[in-house]
Amino acid sequence: MTATPKAEPTRRRPPKPSPLGVITAALGLFFVVLTLLAIQVRSGRDPALGPGIVSPPAISQPATGKAAGTPAEQATTVVTRTSPVPPP
Repeated sequence: MTATPKAEPTRRRPPKPSPLGVITAALGLFFVVLTLLAIQVRSGRDPALGPGIVSPPAISQPATGKAAGTPAEQATTVVTRTSPVPPP
């Protein structure tokens, strides 16, 4: 008795997508993601940028009869330097 090998069916590869289809799909997906990110940034929900611009509260006049300009009411200025001052 001789065993005959069974013939394997040939596998067909699916056709490759056209370059125009791949480029169109990639650009479409890119613009969809870009639009979603732009909407998120515009609404102020971007975690990298933080909340939108917060306006400072309005300066109110003192309720007491003290004169303006007392040391407790004077504004202080904080100066920070990010680089050393060059020598003169």
